[in-house]
Amino acid sequence: MALRKDFTKTLPGFDGSLTASDVYWKITNVQGGKDGASYTIEGFKGDQQVFGYSFDFIPSMEDGSGNFIKQAYEHAKTLPEFADAGDA
Repeated sequence: MALRKDFTKTLPGFDGSLTASDVYWKITNVQGGKDGASYTIEGFKGDQQVFGYSFDFIPSMEDGSGNFIKQAYEHAKTLPEFADAGDA
């Protein structure tokens, strides 16, 4: 599982922004337990990393809720940074 979404970065002191289209976002690290977990999701264009984020969430322990990696992807899609991301 992964996500696809454009990435735009605006740098302080510069006019305009940098955009990488169709970035492949994958979770590269998940840590934690039932009381809380954190994950890193990194964006790649080809073999070059363009950016990375770290987020926290409370995983579900209910039957059928999926493993922590799947839950991390579901959590990412609820955030403004990935609200309109598509599955890859």
